Amino acid sequence: MKQLVDLIRHTRRFRYTLTLLLIFGALFAVSQTRSQESGAPDPAAEEVEVPEKGMEKGVEKEIPVEPELAAEPDSAEKKQTEGREIELEKVAETFLGGLSSHLSSKPVPEDTVLPDSIIGMTCNAELDKEGDDDQKGLRHQLGDKEKAGQYIHDLRMRGVVPVQSIRWIRPQADKPMKSDKDAKKKPEPSAVLWGIITVDDKRNPNVKNWEPRSRAVKISFQERDGKRLISDIERPKVRELGGVSFVEHFIQQLKSGKQQEAWNSGSKLMQAERDAEAFHADMVKGGFLKDGKIEWGEETAIEGGYKLNGVLNVEGGASLPFYVALLETADGLKVLDFQSTDSFFSRVIGGRGDTLDMVLAVFVLALLLGFLYIIVSYVKGLWGSPRELYILFFTKLTEYSAYGAAQLTFMFYLREDLGLGDLGAGTYYSTWSTVVTAVTMVVGAICDTIGVKKTLLIGSVLLLISRVVMPFSDNLWVVTLLGFIPLGIGVAITGPVLSVGIKRFTTIEGAALGFGLFYTLMNVGWAVGAKIFDVVRIRMGEMGSVDFLGDTLSTWQVLFGIGFFINLPDLLAILWMRDGVEMTEHGVKFPDKKERGYEADGAEGSMWQRSVSSLRSGVVGSVKLFGDNFVQRAFWVFILLIGITVFARLTFFHFHITWPSYGIRYFGQGSLVGNVFGVLNPLLIVFLVPVVAYLTRKVRSYWLLLVGTIVSVASVVFVVLPPEVFAGLADTWFGIVVYERWLEVPVGNRDPYYLSMVLFVIVFTIGEAIWSPRLMQFTAEIAPPGREGSYISLSYLPYFGAKFIVGPMAGMLLTEYSPEFGVDGIYGYYPDHQMIWWWVGGTAALTPIGLLAFKKLYRLAEARAEEAAQNE
Repeated sequence: MKQLVDLIRHTRRFRYTLTLLLIFGALFAVSQTRSQESGAPDPAAEEVEVPEKGMEKGVEKEIPVEPELAAEPDSAEKKQTEGREIELEKVAETFLGGLSSHLSSKPVPEDTVLPDSIIGMTCNAELDKEGDDDQKGLRHQLGDKEKAGQYIHDLRMRGVVPVQSIRWIRPQADKPMKSDKDAKKKPEPSAVLWGIITVDDKRNPNVKNWEPRSRAVKISFQERDGKRLISDIERPKVRELGGVSFVEHFIQQLKSGKQQEAWNSGSKLMQAERDAEAFHADMVKGGFLKDGKIEWGEETAIEGGYKLNGVLNVEGGASLPFYVALLETADGLKVLDFQSTDSFFSRVIGGRGDTLDMVLAVFVLALLLGFLYIIVSYVKGLWGSPRELYILFFTKLTEYSAYGAAQLTFMFYLREDLGLGDLGAGTYYSTWSTVVTAVTMVVGAICDTIGVKKTLLIGSVLLLISRVVMPFSDNLWVVTLLGFIPLGIGVAITGPVLSVGIKRFTTIEGAALGFGLFYTLMNVGWAVGAKIFDVVRIRMGEMGSVDFLGDTLSTWQVLFGIGFFINLPDLLAILWMRDGVEMTEHGVKFPDKKERGYEADGAEGSMWQRSVSSLRSGVVGSVKLFGDNFVQRAFWVFILLIGITVFARLTFFHFHITWPSYGIRYFGQGSLVGNVFGVLNPLLIVFLVPVVAYLTRKVRSYWLLLVGTIVSVASVVFVVLPPEVFAGLADTWFGIVVYERWLEVPVGNRDPYYLSMVLFVIVFTIGEAIWSPRLMQFTAEIAPPGREGSYISLSYLPYFGAKFIVGPMAGMLLTEYSPEFGVDGIYGYYPDHQMIWWWVGGTAALTPIGLLAFKKLYRLAEARAEEAAQNE
């Protein structure tokens, strides 16, 4: 017996077992006693709450709690909440289904009368002072047939309708950015639903393993008279979907050796491009898995998802800026790609650069030094010129920056904000552009009458007026009268007056330098404008908006508004100019009061009368000029020879009004289409023109026109051949520069057609550098002696017919080959999109064909010009 006791005492496991048995026995006895006292037959009564103690008249009293009654309110409340959510989900599904059934049959907004049952599901987000719905909200929009059609169209552009199905989710949102906190807050909704919509897309036969699009949606509700009504439908930010946490978890998986698990959670596009090992190797090579802290920045929209920017601050002080591309799928967010946004200069300086970085750094540095040399050479040659000349250059740079962004924006603004279709927008722009050309021909006389400064002031004020009105109005008539007309007159005035000013503020020898610097800054302005177009569009998104001065501005309205702030310094600089200043061979000349004429009497009416009289004289003079030359055979030969060159020049209009819409529709939102032509072309021109001009200074203009236009037309071959022809360039330095270092195209979205377009623009620009500078020289050369001014003025005439054609042509090409939402309504389906360039190239080809067909006339005109020059 003693041995048994010793065994129990020294056997630890048996001691623990015996102790647990004794505890369970005691608890069972207590539970039986309480069950008998409460009369509850349920043995589960052990899930009770601890009895509370209360005080009544100083006496401590135990308050019994029934276990079932204590748990019932929580369970009932939960069921009630779930019931309300299900009810709201049904309302949202019915509402979105109703909107989907009222889609426009065309890719443009149409007036839509919605049934009361649909409108009755909504309310306006805010209340006015009387407690009624504000007249700017959703209910107000849907009650107006025009606004209802626009609202449904906007949802369709965002991928919210048409709805095939919805999967409701409850995302864990990330901490918002400071900019999100500081933004104007909307009224707090009484309820919010989050869902992933499967868009009711038609099958795209060109896409292997096709799946319909998936888009996240956020639906807000407000309570009105005891009912919860829909107050807003929007696309959520990636942080609201927990995107930051998702990416950080993805990175942590890779760091912890779970490469396959991380790869499995990536998008199908990512998996199709790289296996798990290759993807992990790229992440290591890019430095994304280094230890450090990530500071997350702005998010932007890309086709089918989001681009989330961040900076990895590595231990030791180094920083690695990067972005991660996330795709929306039916299962939620999926990783598409990680890419560094570190500049090659930063990599080279930080010792992280490769051979390509070194080559790019040396090449760009050489270009910058070359550009600096060009500017210094111009300024050195113009030293001593009055400050008015440099104010003109500043005005030229800023105006072309604003106008360059506007040129790329026009078609989007006319469609999305004014409700015109592709054909209507193209025709409107074409008509407006033609009027600008006509006004340009007759306003030159005003400058001669009132002077450069006052002409620039009038133009600057008109430009500011137009760029104030256009962002804040979506009424076509208001925008036409107070936006486009002042803009057209302002552009028409400032163009010729800048040329006149350069001539007045330079010597005879310095005029060539002045116009050379003028041409250089004009191209820099175009590049800046295109960059602004891409930056604003990427940051806001094609369907983005911002609240400003109590109004909601679209992305395209913001771009016009930016033009106002760019032009504002112009007005201040022009006010600093001095009236009547001229540069002579003997130095700067300042006029006395008598020479200022109209200023001496100080009569405002006199200046106005003189301006009107000058404008009238300009119109009459232009008509008389045309009449005098109308009967001369030499004039019509001149018009024929110049008119033949118009077809090649119209290509620029397609790059400005056809290409942006076509590029975004084909490559998807978030693509840097402004960079492809708007930045690349003018920057190449800045460096190519001086080189080509020097090398071809002894070559006849005719041959340069012929060779240059042939090169430009032949460049179209790059965009009419199958893109797969250039797919092999993707992994070369050229492909890396285009995809990674410049256009920031994530792996999975790297269509070889990007490479086709870039090659097209490069070769086209080489041709342009050959023929474009010689065109104006050729125009002056073949004009009869003594009539150069009138002939050069009338050389604009061929543009009237051409501009009327190119706008509608652009609209028809977009409608036929690259319509919004795809051909036959199949999203992203553009089987014959290259036909656009067949038409553009075929039209441009009429120029070299005409040059060859009328070779004798061109050679005869040049021979007569040479003979006249020798006789002088």
